[in-house]
Amino acid sequence: MTLSGLAGDYPPTDEEGILDRAHGLPTQRLYQAIKDAQPATEPYGQRGADNRLRHYDKLPQYGVYA
Repeated sequence: MTLSGLAGDYPPTDEEGILDRAHGLPTQRLYQAIKDAQPATEPYGQRGADNRLRHYDKLPQYGVYA
């Protein structure tokens, strides 16, 4: 399961916080699916996302692909 956020609204990384966030979503489907579930791993967060424009069209051509 993945929760995401924008502009500093980071999702929680503890079980109680995750349940609270899921319970606050517009639909209760995710909350109902996880409220009694046993986690497969410890929750963890990732905040190192980067947006980069890559100019693949400027790479040298190394041959023609069929």
